[in-house]
This record gives sequence, C-alpha cells and structure tokens, in this order.
Amino acid sequence: MRVDPLFSELVKTLQTEQRQAEQWANELLDISDYVAIKQIKRIAQKETEG
Repeated sequence: MRVDPLFSELVKTLQTEQRQAEQWANELLDISDYVAIKQIKRIAQKETEG
C-alpha cells in the first residue's frame, strides 16, 4: 500500500503540534503550581504574623 505524501505530511504536522500542545500544557501546570505555592506561603505568613 502506497501512502499519499500529503497524508504523510499531515500526520507529521499533527504529531509536532501535539507535542507542542503537551509542552504548553506542562508549562501552564508549572505556572499554576507556582502561583498556588506562593498563595500558600502568603497565607501561612499572615497566620504567623497575626
């Protein structure tokens, strides 16, 4: 069976975009973790001060 070159190119593009999307998702998760940790530290600091 011969694979259409256009189809083959489409698959490559989709795989690349999927990897990029996964990378962005991981970065967003990292950012939300960072923000959550900062908020927890701020709350803890308020409790020790007050």
